[in-house]
Amino acid sequence: MDVPAYRSKQVYEWIYQKGITTFQDMANLPKNLQKEMDMQYAIDYGRIIDNQLSVDGTRKLLLQFSGDPQASVETVFIPEHHRGTLCVSSQVGCSLSCTFCHTGTQKLYRNLTAGEIVSQYMVAAWIANDFPRRANQQRNVSNIVFMGQGEPLYNFRNVSSAISLLTDHQGIGMAPWRITISTSGVAPLIPRIAKELRVGLAISLHSADNDTRSEIMPINKTYPLQQLMESCADFAKLAGQQNRRITFEYVMLDGINDSDSDAKRLVKLLKHLPAHGFYARPQKNAKGEMDMMRWECGIPGKEKTPWENGIYKCVLLFTEDYPAVPPKCQFIPPLFHPNVFPSGTVCLSILNADKDWKPSITIKQILLGVQSLLAEPNNSDPAQTEAYQMYRSNINNYERKVREQARKMAR
Repeated sequence: MDVPAYRSKQVYEWIYQKGITTFQDMANLPKNLQKEMDMQYAIDYGRIIDNQLSVDGTRKLLLQFSGDPQASVETVFIPEHHRGTLCVSSQVGCSLSCTFCHTGTQKLYRNLTAGEIVSQYMVAAWIANDFPRRANQQRNVSNIVFMGQGEPLYNFRNVSSAISLLTDHQGIGMAPWRITISTSGVAPLIPRIAKELRVGLAISLHSADNDTRSEIMPINKTYPLQQLMESCADFAKLAGQQNRRITFEYVMLDGINDSDSDAKRLVKLLKHLPAHGFYARPQKNAKGEMDMMRWECGIPGKEKTPWENGIYKCVLLFTEDYPAVPPKCQFIPPLFHPNVFPSGTVCLSILNADKDWKPSITIKQILLGVQSLLAEPNNSDPAQTEAYQMYRSNINNYERKVREQARKMAR
């Protein structure tokens, strides 16, 4: 259809900023153009076949595209204390046959188009009341992970186009650092995530032993661990500061990858990768063995806050009741902060079984939550009298003391 460029821009903004689904509602378009577009085009985000809501707020959607019963994919929205993460699919089915994954039991049917990938966000954003989008509006769907059905790097072109749509500031405007691609390890394409897409990277690892990984993830026979780690190192060199951190996903499989020797192999495999800010690893006990119940962690202070440049060391203490019961997070030495007890224990709702703790919360999410708490104290839950009173009565003195603390804890 031959229309002026400014009309195309108007339609684009109606769809991706305001979430409008019919041309008749695009008020600044002439009536004849509305009718003509309605005759030639349709705004179609697919059909919701199933919509399941968990008691913790997690929502699982089954979407069908193009009226094709076989072209159905799952999309999952996970609301959390400081964010809402949408897990999107990139393919219908999968070709990788990972033994622990349900999608691996299905054959690859086809790649999703860029529009079908973005449609998953549009449907979730509508349900989460993120439309119409306003300047400085905090999104309920704040983060996106390509961690649903399919291997996103085997659909690189369409995933790339979808990310361009998702991050376009004239439309949806999602920040690239809020998007993560999870891959099973398509090593040659990993550096392109940094160079071309500039989004985050997660590696579906699950074993640090080549033989074991090849058994549970056949892709390891094509791209073994050494090649995968080299690609991860390349990603870290090429990525911007915001997205340089790599997440490694590891599902504990009873009797397959959960021994002490597996933990040691994992530490050895990953220790050569550059660490940027966050770190978390099991401590060694008196016998030199990995203690999976006690993790030493480091949390970087947020940029452009008084906490910047500091690396704040803490331990996560797990019990046998985990994950039904949250771990305890304790700073060593204790920090000057309104929500840190004199003992160093952090007072945070997602670490409280009676408040916002969920068994699905990961170590990464805990550390990110603590990082946010450092920069933005919770006045309704004070744990340290001096820091709380200074924060409330003299913010300049409080920030000065925090900066001094950051200098002492800089690497």
